[in-house]
Amino acid sequence: MTLGPDLGLVETHLDKINHVVLPQALSLKMKVDDGARLNEFDIEFLEEVMEYHKTVLRTFDHHPELKQLSSQLSSLYTHIVEQGTQNEPQETTD
Repeated sequence: MTLGPDLGLVETHLDKINHVVLPQALSLKMKVDDGARLNEFDIEFLEEVMEYHKTVLRTFDHHPELKQLSSQLSSLYTHIVEQGTQNEPQETTD
């Protein structure tokens, strides 16, 4: 993997992903997969991490070897949001 001038930035992103983003995202995945609803802190985390992911994408897009990781993270976030939405109570119209 040749990262050139982006080495420090990529290392910083990978460190944050490995130690902050991924553990919390996997915890949320387990939560919604078990049928639980997302609370306001979960939603706030997802909003922040999706915004952060845009920054990561700008860096990772220059490195084809990191695009798969970026895609997998996007899929994880999408799954959490979709499953969390399904876990919300459905409004009934009487």
